[in-house]
Amino acid sequence: MKSLLDYICKKYNLLVQENLKLGYNSDSVCIAVNKNGDKVVVKAAKTKNAIAEIRMNSTGYDNLRKCGLDFFIPEIFAYESSDDYAFIVMEYLGSNFLYQAEHSENPLEFYMSLMDSLEKVYRVSLKMGAEGHEAVESFIGKTIEIYEKYVCPNLDKERQIFPLLQRMYLSINIPSVVFCCFSNWDFTLEDVYLTNAGVKYSDPHADVLGIPIIDMACFGGLIKLYGLPCSDEGYEEFKKFATGAVAEILRIPTGQAEKIFYLGKLFQCFMSIRFRYEKNPEQTKTIFAEAKEVIEKII
Repeated sequence: MKSLLDYICKKYNLLVQENLKLGYNSDSVCIAVNKNGDKVVVKAAKTKNAIAEIRMNSTGYDNLRKCGLDFFIPEIFAYESSDDYAFIVMEYLGSNFLYQAEHSENPLEFYMSLMDSLEKVYRVSLKMGAEGHEAVESFIGKTIEIYEKYVCPNLDKERQIFPLLQRMYLSINIPSVVFCCFSNWDFTLEDVYLTNAGVKYSDPHADVLGIPIIDMACFGGLIKLYGLPCSDEGYEEFKKFATGAVAEILRIPTGQAEKIFYLGKLFQCFMSIRFRYEKNPEQTKTIFAEAKEVIEKII
């Protein structure tokens, strides 16, 4: 990895300044400075999964540009990919949303600022297309898959809630969802930046269109899970935004929007169980009880 970083730094006149915390599929992420003293982020990979991650990001950036969302992504200074390595050099965006929220003097106002910026993102990328109802149907399937793999074996061995999960396909009027806009269920606090130029997103998937009501449920749920300042009030504001302004943009009735929001909330509960069961099984029992209450709001 050092040889790859040395190659990048030599080619683009960079000096590594700080190594950053690695993500799930990352080999190396660091802050470097160029010859003008400006900071950039270098993401480099030599393993299969990490190479695929960088390629996915690059495709995501291209697809977001096609949606008119150049303003939503960091500037890309360099990108290379081969069978043996991949790297990307991009704009340094400062502290991420998680850090910003933890240190905000007025966190609720900070959350509202993000929503204001996201509304522009959704309006610019709005289009009519099958991606909307396909995203909802796919997400129900993804939620059931997480249940089958991680929740059922540990907390629901009798599969008591499985029939309820299957009913979600009918309780949500999937064919009625005919519009879509930018969406990524993996829209996490660590990859979002609220800058002077508005919101920026650094870790896109290749598929960039869907129903962001789901994203806002996951995002608001993470704010509560992380125990960020004003988390309860913040969650309610994200719910109000998702089922109000976002639903209006997508022409989705409030009742349907609320069911889709709770679908996102359910997924976030199941993902929390997935990553917390071994370390804190008692906490996951509480999360599972919450998940059962959420299901009732969907069906």
